[in-house]
Amino acid sequence: MKTARQVVLQMLVKMSNNQSYSNILLDEALSKSQLSAQDKKFASALFYGVTERELTLDLIIKNILQDLLISFRMRLGKFSEWEYISFYIWIVFLKVLL
Repeated sequence: MKTARQVVLQMLVKMSNNQSYSNILLDEALSKSQLSAQDKKFASALFYGVTERELTLDLIIKNILQDLLISFRMRLGKFSEWEYISFYIWIVFLKVLL
């Protein structure tokens, strides 16, 4: 049996892939789940809280990643060529996500 957090994570992934509207997705997921009434309330609050604050959360994550990028760039002189290439690929991947 999935936890409320796991159900919410699946809903957020589906919503980010533009597979459904939030209210329809929430109704379907909660009706199919075997969560208790209390867990369904928690899942609803968590789901709507994350979707409501999505831009804020994205900005916070982006700032943290940028700080990490700066600290990694300061250490680049200590990396081998292969480490630098793999790091560059990771940065490109993160930029695509954000």
